[in-house]
Amino acid sequence: MSRAQWSDKPNTRAREILEENHDSSAALLKDLQEPEYACRDVEVRDGVWQMMAQIEAFAKAHFSFELKDKTRLQAAFQSMPKETIKIIGCVVSSGPGGASGWEDLFIDSSKRQALVCAITGNTMVEQVFQHIFFGGTSEQIKEVAAIQYEHRNNDGFTRNTLHATKIRSLLAPTKHNSPPLHLPPNFNAHVTHTVAALLTHLMPLLTLHAPNNPTPLIPALYALTTHTALLSLAMRLTPHTVYHFPPSSRTSPTPRPQWSAPTTQP
Repeated sequence: MSRAQWSDKPNTRAREILEENHDSSAALLKDLQEPEYACRDVEVRDGVWQMMAQIEAFAKAHFSFELKDKTRLQAAFQSMPKETIKIIGCVVSSGPGGASGWEDLFIDSSKRQALVCAITGNTMVEQVFQHIFFGGTSEQIKEVAAIQYEHRNNDGFTRNTLHATKIRSLLAPTKHNSPPLHLPPNFNAHVTHTVAALLTHLMPLLTLHAPNNPTPLIPALYALTTHTALLSLAMRLTPHTVYHFPPSSRTSPTPRPQWSAPTTQP
């Protein structure tokens, strides 16, 4: 009966268990009959799905316009940074149309939105998810990175647990009655840096419609980057699961994470 309740109405079942057992997470896991790390993985998965939905909504809100003046294409191409061209080359193909196929990526509204999703998603992977400790100081990042070298002969899951333990200690509260964890010292600065990188990549596409007016994009990019950064920290704080992102391809331009965990808990 319990298994069916979890399948049909998981949120309702979770609230019932917590109310009956004084908010005991142990009782929740016992009724669910799943290891703790699996429950954390579900939360991370949902967070990734939410991020992907936000990226799609962002692309639709700001890049679904109809291109009426095709003469803007040349200026957009000339202003495009090499890094942006590299990302586009990794995730899309012009197909049999050759040069006209490349132009169609920017002219066609739906293709342009897909391109924005690919650029945004890949930037998030490179600058946020793959960062060893998003928002950490240079000294903190060195401390976390040193674990990789010091324990290079150990199992990868062992190193992952040590990484998580170290990061958790760096985020531990320093005052009484403080939240269980606090944000890294450079969190806001790192978010701003990532938003700037995204704007650099997206501005050439934006000039097709509204030249030199990135203002409407900035709040959405800050919200998206902050969500992704918090998700990245949640992944790094998970001791028993290793998250990784396979390289993007032309058949799957939107980055999709994969994760693995040991068959038995340490």
